Amino acid sequence: MKKTMERLSNFEILRIISMLLIICHHFALYSGFRYPSSTITMNSVFIQFLSYGGQLGVNLFVLISGYFLVKNEFKVKKAVKLWMDISIYAIIIMLIFAIAGTDFNFFEVVKNIFPIPYNMWWFATSYFMMYLLSGYINKLIYALSKRELDHLILLLIVICSILPTFMAARMTSTLMWFFLLYIIAARIRLYALTNKVFDHSLMIGAIGYVFCLGSCVLFDIIGTKIAIFSDYATYFARIDSITMLFCSIFLFIGFKNLNIKHSKMINTIAATTFGVYLLHKNEYIRPFLWKTVFHSAEHANDSRLILYAIGAILATFALCSFISYIYNKTIGRWINALLTKAK
Repeated sequence: MKKTMERLSNFEILRIISMLLIICHHFALYSGFRYPSSTITMNSVFIQFLSYGGQLGVNLFVLISGYFLVKNEFKVKKAVKLWMDISIYAIIIMLIFAIAGTDFNFFEVVKNIFPIPYNMWWFATSYFMMYLLSGYINKLIYALSKRELDHLILLLIVICSILPTFMAARMTSTLMWFFLLYIIAARIRLYALTNKVFDHSLMIGAIGYVFCLGSCVLFDIIGTKIAIFSDYATYFARIDSITMLFCSIFLFIGFKNLNIKHSKMINTIAATTFGVYLLHKNEYIRPFLWKTVFHSAEHANDSRLILYAIGAILATFALCSFISYIYNKTIGRWINALLTKAK
């Protein structure tokens, strides 16, 4: 009976990989790297590759959530717990920086007390809204036939991904994008994937990701001759591009098909990933982390940049994961006990 309650470690490994990819993105985005578009170096391409990891990481994270949420009932207590966790992280971080001498105006204090409505973490706000709507999304999914669900997914792919990719026409929001990923994951959970092509999902997903990265290098090379092309280096590696979407789907299916035994250590680390995000993405921590602690941009042209970046990213994940683990075992456990009593 106990085994049926255990989380599958293949998904938990994917959750960890997703968060590492997101940290890679933030390392590249917030460190202050500056490379001229007229030249291409190994370091500039490497930092560019890191910056695209977050797009894939977010997609995978939402796919994992949709896969499990479609089989779960919406629970008010879980929504309250999520709201409290996000708010407490923001308040504690604000207090620590206030003690260290940072001045906060009235609006900043209010924003840290109510981080979800003020969109302090865009992903956390969108994820919370997705969970609030999950019960209704599930009702819609179960009310549709398999054929109708496939038609809805196809329609949303056209609106949310194909049009943005080939016509640069964006008519949707982040929440709509999460909704698309949610129902794709639900479709994978509820109906068998019988086509043999899905037996090679990991390889197809990896090839797709290599294509995304390769397109960036190609645009960079052309951009050294025609400057405007360098501005579109990320075109096929954006979060909503059709290439990134299918790459995310196939990688997700590939990990779903992996036969990995339950690992308590892997699952424990995976349970800290949301906390890892809230910590290292916090608007006060991120400049302190990448510019004051690691001085990342100072290594922009260092021959050992790749090793330095890997070390900084792994160290960030390890430290934030440890802090998140302590939070889960103390404040998080206290919140759970408090909500359990509030029946």
